[in-house]
Amino acid sequence: MLLKKEIENQFLLIDKFSNKNFWESFSPSLEIEKKKLDYKINFNKKENKENIENVVHQGYTHFKNPGLKIPLDHIKRTIKALSEKNLPPVFIFAYDELWNLQYQMNSFLKKLLDTEYLQLPDFWAWNVKPGQSGWKPHRDKSGGTLFEDNTPKSITVWIPLTKAVPDNSCMYILPANHDKFYNLEKPFGLDYGFPGDLTDIRALPAEPKDVLVWTQHVLHWGSNSNSRHVLEPRMSIAYEFQRSDIAAYNNPLIKPNEIPSFEKRMALIAKQIIQYTHMYGFKDDLVALAKALLKKFQQTVSN
Repeated sequence: MLLKKEIENQFLLIDKFSNKNFWESFSPSLEIEKKKLDYKINFNKKENKENIENVVHQGYTHFKNPGLKIPLDHIKRTIKALSEKNLPPVFIFAYDELWNLQYQMNSFLKKLLDTEYLQLPDFWAWNVKPGQSGWKPHRDKSGGTLFEDNTPKSITVWIPLTKAVPDNSCMYILPANHDKFYNLEKPFGLDYGFPGDLTDIRALPAEPKDVLVWTQHVLHWGSNSNSRHVLEPRMSIAYEFQRSDIAAYNNPLIKPNEIPSFEKRMALIAKQIIQYTHMYGFKDDLVALAKALLKKFQQTVSN
């Protein structure tokens, strides 16, 4: 049973975290409900064709410096400040810049998925410190996310905010064309052993503002970082999207050409903490806070 003081502290936290002014003062260099979706990268036909072929054949593609516009220093500084407060970096999604960023890949995603594609309520941010790792080997979804010809029904977009190399934890992937379980409903994880040869594993070092796109059935992971490296901690963000003509993999689906209200963002951030608690073992007080925020703003998520 919570003591009276603990209950009062919980209410104070809910009021603080649900207050837009708090987040504006937390990172004055970033904006809330001020930016517009006014920029997207226009890829030519050749670039679209090559990258779509990569996704279908090997399960992923790597855009090297495609032209993202992003205030890297401000975002990295805010993620660092969140970590120093023992808050998950996913709170960075309180700010316009993170919603603006996903839209910049709009023209390619329309070609890869469909013109009315939708954003899933599944996103995250990482700050992988020396000796830590990204997520363990996994497939983002268990099955049913690919057509028979391996074109995707849903995809993940991963963007490094710092240099990502083996020393500070870059992405590793088993290319689809080397995965004997690819596009099969089962097995999902590694219950039947690794589905390829170890020599097939591919490291994907990346520079800040590169973009990796992969299908949600390709096997991938963030490597363990060197505990003695002197690079920046690996910071990155990820978004998930699906076609508009299939049933939702998770709700509520979000229109990628609209920036959610502050209230909806907070509800969505809370949802991430709740649904990814099993990955991190978040403390009970953080989970309780997330549940309270979600309850407070539940109506905005449904709209």
